[in-house]
Amino acid sequence: MTLPRLAETAPIAPPGVTDEASGELGAAREEVEARVVRERLTALGASPADADALLARLSPEERAELAARAPELAAGGNPAAPVLAVAIIVGLLVILVLELIGRRVVSRPPTP
Repeated sequence: MTLPRLAETAPIAPPGVTDEASGELGAAREEVEARVVRERLTALGASPADADALLARLSPEERAELAARAPELAAGGNPAAPVLAVAIIVGLLVILVLELIGRRVVSRPPTP
């Protein structure tokens, strides 16, 4: 006696859920996902027409993923990146100036 493999089994619908009801739930879920994505895009500065055009291009799976990750959407990048870049540039300039005036900042092997 063997059991069927997991890939060969079919999911069973919950009791009381018909195909008609699950279709209505799926349509309602897609509508809510579209609304969430549209609101987030308009909050980030996109026009409603651009948001609708984007939603029309997305597949239902992509729309669901985007709706699930809507709070992660941001208009800009990491605010710490420019600060880090400026700090690195200032550090390199300080080293360059100190090397030019004869102060040893970076160790060099002694000359014979």
